[in-house]
Amino acid sequence: MAADAETNFDLFQPVVRTQGGRDGTEALVVRICPNEDLCTTLESLCAERGIRCARLQGVGSLIGAVFADGRVVEPFITEAFIRNGEIAPGDDGRPYAWIDIGLVDYTGQCSTGVLVRGGNPVLVTFEVVVTELCD
Repeated sequence: MAADAETNFDLFQPVVRTQGGRDGTEALVVRICPNEDLCTTLESLCAERGIRCARLQGVGSLIGAVFADGRVVEPFITEAFIRNGEIAPGDDGRPYAWIDIGLVDYTGQCSTGVLVRGGNPVLVTFEVVVTELCD
């Protein structure tokens, strides 16, 4: 835990490590800051790092949620976890994020579904492990 200037909370902070995992896979631990879109931020990060395929695992908070099937979670305070997430090449060859989440909003309602890209900003923070699957 360390002080975070942006949120004024003590938060877990990723620490840079340069070695791969025991099985040779590379992984990044990423903290996504407030108001950044979960999907597009991960896509940009993967594009910058040359990651074409990856598994995504993580937890954090979102400002409500907009799902790909059109459903919207209106309460703006949610806690979410990635049930299944991946980065894969899109039609244009660039990294494309597909993220299926489970969440609970501050009223106690639970929701699940695939997030729409560009419509799901982080509330306080979202921590994600990005595990590269292909070169």
